[in-house]
Amino acid sequence: MAHGNEGGPIGLGLIGLGNAGQALHAALSARQSVHLFDLDPARCAKAALGAVHAPVVAQSAGALADGVDVVILSLPTPEASLEVAREIAAVSRPGLLVVETSTVAPGDIEALTAVLAPGGARVIDAAIVGGVARLAAGQGVFIVGPPEAECGAAAPLLRAIAEEIIFLKAA
Repeated sequence: MAHGNEGGPIGLGLIGLGNAGQALHAALSARQSVHLFDLDPARCAKAALGAVHAPVVAQSAGALADGVDVVILSLPTPEASLEVAREIAAVSRPGLLVVETSTVAPGDIEALTAVLAPGGARVIDAAIVGGVARLAAGQGVFIVGPPEAECGAAAPLLRAIAEEIIFLKAA
């Protein structure tokens, strides 16, 4: 699979279409088509109904990750994120960014990194602050773990759907 779009929109995937995932998709799909995966196909169908740009529905988390440059995780538990990371690890490669928006602790980010880094993927911690209505309207607030300069393609994607981003400083 070819990656990187020569100046065009970056290949973007979203895994997990609960309330926050649906809101993320609403904001992102106003700008570009988004690859989607959820264990419940009805959630992908629901997301497609309101999409400005039609989504591409993947058959698995691994298939989604293999076809994009940035994967956003919006999952219900840290265990679900780790399970998805193990599937993504099979297609992990240098340059792949995994943006974790699920509610997780620093140790969970370390566990995701341990699974994904050997293949070359980077994990970006991007906690969502505020309600899903604001997020869906493109007015989200994020607290992002690494400084902006270390976020690569994730920074402009988040900026496009955020009213405010707080980038933490390097340790």
